[in-house]
Amino acid sequence: MRNYRIKCEIDRVNIFFALALGGVFLLIDFAVWCAVGSPAYMLRFVSGRVSVLPLWVFGLLDFLAFTLFGAALGCALSAKGGCGVDRYRGAFYFIIGVTLFYLHHIFFFVYGAFLMSFLVAALIFSLLVIAIVNFSRVSSVSSLCAVLGGVWSVYILIFSGLVFFRA
Repeated sequence: MRNYRIKCEIDRVNIFFALALGGVFLLIDFAVWCAVGSPAYMLRFVSGRVSVLPLWVFGLLDFLAFTLFGAALGCALSAKGGCGVDRYRGAFYFIIGVTLFYLHHIFFFVYGAFLMSFLVAALIFSLLVIAIVNFSRVSSVSSLCAVLGGVWSVYILIFSGLVFFRA
């Protein structure tokens, strides 16, 4: 019974579109990293204040999160059935949240604006929660991918807050 429900949910979405959007989000994240530069300097700078993930783990989790974000958006936009209003409202909040995520990288790693990066991280988290609620009404696969990627936004929110409050 449970496998049947999962299979039905997967059959409702276009997996190729979701993977393609995941790849697009990954490429955009990679381009932002190339444009911003390696976060190694800033991670070393803040490592005296808070515990920091190693750069390779940080990068791997960041790239994985953005791939999951793209897959979530692809699943939500390609899902058969569901409410169109929830689909597009969720996509609106989701795209704004992901765009702010890219800006968070710039605020934190380029400018060292820890207050601004903390406020942006809080806004990202709230927008992703709204998007996940809307996506859950359209496709559970989409909301699952968004929640898994959203775990990274929780880490970024906590990390940015710790850095700001200990600065």
